[in-house]
Amino acid sequence: MNTMPGSVKWITLISATALLSLAACSQVPLGHPDDPTSAMQPGPEVIQATYQCEDGSRLSVLFEHETAIVTLPDGQTVRLPQQIAASGFSYASARHGLRGKGDEAQWTIGRRTPIMCRAQP
Repeated sequence: MNTMPGSVKWITLISATALLSLAACSQVPLGHPDDPTSAMQPGPEVIQATYQCEDGSRLSVLFEHETAIVTLPDGQTVRLPQQIAASGFSYASARHGLRGKGDEAQWTIGRRTPIMCRAQP
C-alpha cells in the first residue's frame, strides 16, 4: 500500500525529471575540446587546390579551417575569411573574393568582372 499523499508524488516526480534534465544538459557535446573522445577525432581538414582561370592566370589556394590563403601569379598571398554561403563556398575580404561550388570558382578583385576558374586535378 502506498502511503505518500498525491501532492508529494507529483513533487517527487517533477524533481526527479528536473534533475535528470539538468544532468543531461551538463554532458560535454561531442567534438568539444573538453570531450575526452575529441583527441580521437581528426582536426580541421586542409585542402590545397590550383585553379586555372579564363584569363590565363593560375591561383594556388590553401583552404584551412575558416580561411582561404590565395597565392596570386605574382607570388603575393591574400588571406580571405570564410563567408556564409547558401551553397558551395565563399571567402572574401574587402577587396578580393573567391566563390564557387565543386571544381568551379569565381575570382574577383575589387569591382572588376569576376573571372571564371576551374580546379585542376
